[in-house]
Amino acid sequence: MKILINGAGFENKGAEAMVRTVQAELAKRLPSVDLFLWRVSVWNHRIATDSGMNPLTLPFELPYSKWRLLGERTGKTLWSVQEICHMMGMKQIWLLFDRSKRFDKACDCYLQRTTEGFDALIDISGFAYGDVWGVGGFGKIRPVIDYCKQYDKPAFFLPQAWGSFDNPHVKKAVRKLLSGKGVSFYSRDKSSCRYLEEALDKPKGFIASYPDIVFRFQGGTQEQGKQILRNMGCSMKRPLIGISPNRRIFERVAGEGTGNEYLRALVKLVKHCLESHNVDVVLQANEICEYGNRMDDRYLCSLIAASVSRVDRCFMTRDSLTAEATKALIGQFDYMIGSRFHSLVFAFSQGVPGMAVSWSHKYRELFSLFGMESDVHECKDIDADALIETFERGWNKRRQRRPLILEQTKHLQAEVDTLFNKVSERIHGEAQSSTSNSVKDVVDRHLCTQCGTCVSVCPVGAIEMRETPTGLLSPSVLGEKCVQCGKCLELCPGLAVEISLPEGVDPFRGKVCAAYVGHACDELVRSTGQSGGVVSALLLYLLEAGRVNAALVTTMPADGSLRPKPMLARTRSDILAAQGSKYCPVAANTALKDIAANDCIAVVGSSCQIHGISMLTQHRNALKGNIQCKIGLFCDRTMLYTCIDMMAKNAELDRTEIAGLKYRSKARNGWPGEVCFQLDSGQNRYFPSSLRIRLKDYFTPPRCRLCFDKMNVLSDLSIGDAWGVSKLAKGDSVVIARNDKAVSLLKDACDSGFLRLREIDAELIFKGQGVEQRRQDFVAYSDVWREMGRTLPEYKGLDSGFLVLVDSTTRSVFRRKLSLNCRVAESKTKQTALACARRQQRMDKAKSLVKNLFGKLKRNLKRLFKALLID
Repeated sequence: MKILINGAGFENKGAEAMVRTVQAELAKRLPSVDLFLWRVSVWNHRIATDSGMNPLTLPFELPYSKWRLLGERTGKTLWSVQEICHMMGMKQIWLLFDRSKRFDKACDCYLQRTTEGFDALIDISGFAYGDVWGVGGFGKIRPVIDYCKQYDKPAFFLPQAWGSFDNPHVKKAVRKLLSGKGVSFYSRDKSSCRYLEEALDKPKGFIASYPDIVFRFQGGTQEQGKQILRNMGCSMKRPLIGISPNRRIFERVAGEGTGNEYLRALVKLVKHCLESHNVDVVLQANEICEYGNRMDDRYLCSLIAASVSRVDRCFMTRDSLTAEATKALIGQFDYMIGSRFHSLVFAFSQGVPGMAVSWSHKYRELFSLFGMESDVHECKDIDADALIETFERGWNKRRQRRPLILEQTKHLQAEVDTLFNKVSERIHGEAQSSTSNSVKDVVDRHLCTQCGTCVSVCPVGAIEMRETPTGLLSPSVLGEKCVQCGKCLELCPGLAVEISLPEGVDPFRGKVCAAYVGHACDELVRSTGQSGGVVSALLLYLLEAGRVNAALVTTMPADGSLRPKPMLARTRSDILAAQGSKYCPVAANTALKDIAANDCIAVVGSSCQIHGISMLTQHRNALKGNIQCKIGLFCDRTMLYTCIDMMAKNAELDRTEIAGLKYRSKARNGWPGEVCFQLDSGQNRYFPSSLRIRLKDYFTPPRCRLCFDKMNVLSDLSIGDAWGVSKLAKGDSVVIARNDKAVSLLKDACDSGFLRLREIDAELIFKGQGVEQRRQDFVAYSDVWREMGRTLPEYKGLDSGFLVLVDSTTRSVFRRKLSLNCRVAESKTKQTALACARRQQRMDKAKSLVKNLFGKLKRNLKRLFKALLID
């Protein structure tokens, strides 16, 4: 389980404590959790890795990278373009001109490539969203929150300070950030709740509030704290007062160096402590930057120490400590004067009372948990005498306050436990639902083959096939019926297929016992069939010979829906009505549930449908006895239903006037046929096959790109067009018999006068069908799919020795096509899918035009140079 953490860091000890708390608490509840730290500083990589976390820094943020040398803005732009093109080809070229979306999409691609997708997002920024940070504060989180919304991943903003949101632009940004059903956000104080409720137009009490998670942080041991003090030279013979300055306040208050008003007030307070009380003072630097020249808290500590000039009683942390060591050190203090929020949380969680110099509402809200709001001073009107007065009051009450603070801390820690239980249950629940015992996850990952096998195997009828807005057939799980038995996943050919072929047989070609070319003897059957009418003639023979009593086929209804339906054909008229190609989704295997116990059937299907039937027959003996013959059709991808709308538009036809469709009609010009639209008026409109073929790449389901089996190798008989073998206008089919039973069946059909076949070399079929090209395409698309961070189907028995190396220079073409198919399939509406395909089609036409122009120019220049050389 992969969790992406936003807002993590190790230079600030509060940020480190937050990420370590998340790590520890999630590890208790989700043992397999793996944390990825989003855009953590490169200087923190070693610490993150040593802590068992995975740092993610964008390449253009790395020092000395080629992107950094170009400048931050230029490097970010060029990296974004490269990342998008690397993952998606040139289909997203329009993002070059869209600054608002370019970087977000590049981050999306980067996350898919590096993490292969994460299961949840947790934001632990602490205080990063409000007017004080402006709209820029949302830049870091925006790409990952958009990723969560796009892929339905849960996002959690753990308790933090929010607001205010008086700036309308910031208000709009926080509304967008927290919108969406998968986003959960929590406040850690009442003021933040009020700011959020006003910004989001929510009623009072709507925002859930929890304490800061660092109250649950486990610090180091007492001995570790004492050792740190000894290393400073502190004798620990006097009470200790800790002071944690904050550079943010230093920058907000007037004055430079020791003349800064904030610094002068702290110096006066330290001097008062040393002069009025027998104590030692420890200046604790909460934020230490080990790299670069950025000012950190050590600078303030050194200025205070230099101004006090009491090296025997005023000490400071000079080296960077871990968050555990920092808390152990603070646990040794008797009183804490803090300007760092989490230094104060470290103190309170160990019963150490204190006071604060504040720069935001979060400090006063923290102290209100312990009834000590009066011990907080605002930096904007800081007064040293008021600080001294507050210190004296708190110092005198420190012993009475300690047990009260410890008691309240227990309640706060219990609330944090409750929060982590809730978050963990939600993450676990989402992960379970995404990998639940149903086919929903198969659909979400674009692995569904639309075969309908899951519908027929579900024992409680909890699955039904539904058409998506983009024209996919998708299994929909009825949650109230589903019993989580897992049978649909066990037999899903979209997830895995068992390729049971003899050893050494090429899975892209399959076992070949004999190969033929020929046609149906009945001229009517031949003329109305897709090519030679062999499939229909063979089914008619099986029916009339009594070898089967039904055949599983698909038929195109004449109701104008143009949606083929599976049926069990039991008569000659049923079989003739089912003739012809249907280049669109058909959930043929849903009809398997209608097979009676005494039925003997033949099945006709594409590769994915035969894969589903093969999985069934391997696990259900009863069905294996019912199916007498598997007739597989050569399959070179199907097309979404939305392609029909595009075809109609390109043919300048009104979709509402179309009653029927024949993808390959031989009525006018014979084989290979034309596209024929049958209109309500009874008229037929014919168009060249290029009307369909030109659109094929734009409307291919993504899962079809990942299929190796063009030749339907798991069937008994594989049948398809006679490309490269026969060019007869009446049409011929090629047939591959996969076993002896199939050879015998074909011989009987020929002897009975149903078929006319002649034996040929199978190599002619493989060459005509472009099997080697399919091999290369399968390898390339699988590699691209893996690079996109998506899960590949498992083909058990597909020996890597039958795969080929693909030229990486052509990878962008495959990436472009596959990314387009995903984008079309993921569209929310039919109009969006059509617009997406049309836009890509226009771009391809423009590129083709430019290519042709350059080709023509190149040829003309060659002729010119040749003429000049002759002269």
